[in-house]
Amino acid sequence: MYRYILFDSSQHMRFSSRLDRLGAHYISLFDGHAEEPFRDIAPLLIDVTVACEFTHAVVEETTRVGLMKPCMSMLDSTKSLQELGDHLRQFHLFEMPNGKLMVMRWYDTRILPALMGVLSPRQAATFSDGITAWKYYDRVGAVQEQRLQVVTDGHRPRESIPLTLDTAQGQALFDAAEPDVLIYELRRNIRAEIDRVPRHVLHSFISSQWQKARQFGVTDRGNQLELMILALSTSGAYVEHAVVADRLKAGFADNKESFRQWIENLPEEVWKVGKPIWEISEMDLGGSFDRSGNETSLGL
Repeated sequence: MYRYILFDSSQHMRFSSRLDRLGAHYISLFDGHAEEPFRDIAPLLIDVTVACEFTHAVVEETTRVGLMKPCMSMLDSTKSLQELGDHLRQFHLFEMPNGKLMVMRWYDTRILPALMGVLSPRQAATFSDGITAWKYYDRVGAVQEQRLQVVTDGHRPRESIPLTLDTAQGQALFDAAEPDVLIYELRRNIRAEIDRVPRHVLHSFISSQWQKARQFGVTDRGNQLELMILALSTSGAYVEHAVVADRLKAGFADNKESFRQWIENLPEEVWKVGKPIWEISEMDLGGSFDRSGNETSLGL
């Protein structure tokens, strides 16, 4: 049995240089693809099977980064470093419902559970073939264990590669990623405020508010961003104001003014109906935002 760290160095650039200095055994999952020259931002598969000084250093450094950024997994596998690398490189591209191939950054631990959640059992078993255990640090630095599919018919999984997502799978995957896309865009506009909100509170809040936006019929991302800023600025209490409640009930399809104009023309009291979420403690929020996972170590 082998043990590996899978590290997305796009979130900690030039980590491969550090591994080179340590004399680590690792490979880039970009090898063999058009992105091969970009080793500084490549997903790296690092062999940490043998306990030694470099292994300890690698584990310590990747754990430190993994607690802050969604970029680190720990894999147990029956495959050697080269065998597992060759296997995982097959999933650099996925075929989307429109027939186009898309680079899938599944080693980002925000994307990994979303992808595994939409794959069919046989697709998931094909993807994780030879991997016996998979733990990772999620977007808030909590340890999660990825449930692995086991083929019970006595045969190795043989889904065609690249794996092909149908329309429902593709939509579910994009939907799962949308809150993170909104958070990324929000940081470009109100970064100072956003960075004051605990990571697990922020993602949970934006996810729930995005679902509400869709229920209100607000599907354009630009409009959703405007609504998210209003939601964050009032801790979601904006829906309680009569002006907003009436508009949400009536919908936006036949509204002559644009959504942005509607937001800009809202009375000042709408923006004061609740405190900004970055000014409210988790205790005052009522503990409604759960931090999944309670471990702090991958058990290395």
